[in-house]
Amino acid sequence: MQELHDIPLFFSLHNISGTVKCTSPSAVMFRSAVINAGYQISSSHCNPLGLKSDAPWDVIWDIMRCWVKNHPIKEQPRDSPGTAILSKSPQLEVCYLFRLQCPLYACM
Repeated sequence: MQELHDIPLFFSLHNISGTVKCTSPSAVMFRSAVINAGYQISSSHCNPLGLKSDAPWDVIWDIMRCWVKNHPIKEQPRDSPGTAILSKSPQLEVCYLFRLQCPLYACM
């Protein structure tokens, strides 16, 4: 699995799932969604759960908004960060289907 070296920062799928208080999508599903949206994604050497992507945060959060739509969560406090994030409608139609033509390093 090759790391995207030109992306300086990484994020944790578990941390962003925790922000919106939802179960985490599988790494393969999340990576496929990013690739299907037209962006690159890889693991990070710093953290086994870390992901690096050239997708803007709007896309990352849209993927999570769509995930929560299909995997409902309990109501959260109105002043929580997750509530603020989920209050926006997704601008992206997310496809979680695994793409056989995607680079192997991005789909593992």
